[in-house]
Amino acid sequence: MNTVTHSKLNLPKLNLPLKWYTDKVQLEAKVGGYIAYYVTDEVDQYVRSLFPTDFFPSKTHIIAQLINSDLNGHIHQDKREYAINYVVNSGGLNAHTSVYSGDQVEIGSYIQHPGEWVLLNTFKNHAVHDITDTRISLSISFYEFGDVQWNWLNDKMQSEQTV
Repeated sequence: MNTVTHSKLNLPKLNLPLKWYTDKVQLEAKVGGYIAYYVTDEVDQYVRSLFPTDFFPSKTHIIAQLINSDLNGHIHQDKREYAINYVVNSGGLNAHTSVYSGDQVEIGSYIQHPGEWVLLNTFKNHAVHDITDTRISLSISFYEFGDVQWNWLNDKMQSEQTV
């Protein structure tokens, strides 16, 4: 079992068009402050082309996440196993993500700047903090994550945090 909680990834910056996500809602948080939309077909194909052809399990999807300050400090776990996130707008000068143990003790945190990719174990408790503006990111949702993904990402990981 892999113990990575989060890791910056050495992947290329995206050249996204002005309209890169649709109006079709993928998920809206019950607590408020979070809404996800599906990306356009063109952006979906573009992002998938950056990875090996066998990299994406069938249930994987690519979304646009919009997070506002209503979600600040809301510790939660996702239904997806891992996410690879690319930040378009960080949501504030000191905006950051923290990862927590099962008893909600912070075990790590990171600031993700626009143009950076991060792998996040979304089964772990996590929360965003210090969002002052809308945080916008492209997120690849993995409901299955195995050897194919780890083998390709191994040499792409930087500043890896494990627990």
